[in-house]
Amino acid sequence: MVGKNRDHVSIQGRVTIDTSGDVRRTIADALRSMAPAVRLDLSGVTYIDTSGLATLLEASRTARQQGTRLVLHGLHGQPHELLHFSQIDHLLDIAEVEPNRQDARP
Repeated sequence: MVGKNRDHVSIQGRVTIDTSGDVRRTIADALRSMAPAVRLDLSGVTYIDTSGLATLLEASRTARQQGTRLVLHGLHGQPHELLHFSQIDHLLDIAEVEPNRQDARP
């Protein structure tokens, strides 16, 4: 479900009340490194509930307080829609979606 290194955290699957504690601890561990920026890759997340939203907001607040930039990457589907409709996307640092690159074929 979760992979991480010093400045990159990758979350997979569903972030629900059952899994948000693990996600919270993983992000907190990455933030303890005091890196200038931490990338939170959510491209593998298929669903987020309200406890997941609270986890993201808490992590963002913690990062801001310590001077770390927490950047969310790869939002799509239900997680993207939930953040947009709840207007929480305005409170988080979300990377722009990169357009899909088409392979040029002769």
